[in-house]
Amino acid sequence: MTKAKEVKKLDKYYMNKYGITYAKYCEMAKNGCWLCEKKPKKGQRRFAVDHNHKTGKTRGILCYYCNFRRVGKLDTEWAYKIWEYLRSFEEAS
Repeated sequence: MTKAKEVKKLDKYYMNKYGITYAKYCEMAKNGCWLCEKKPKKGQRRFAVDHNHKTGKTRGILCYYCNFRRVGKLDTEWAYKIWEYLRSFEEAS
């Protein structure tokens, strides 16, 4: 498959699934994971396009670990509870 065909195929995939072009994905991915700031490496699994499954709105790019182990297991209510928990120990010390 030629490079142009591959890019066209990826463009179609990202546009249908996330509403962004492959170029936009690459632009977002070059900054690394939004949470842990890990940068992509050659031969590594592609970074995930994090999106709201209810609205389909794209939020950002996350590494595999942050997407599936952190964000994928939490919702905003849990994230707030964790924040409150950690903050309560900061204020106590």
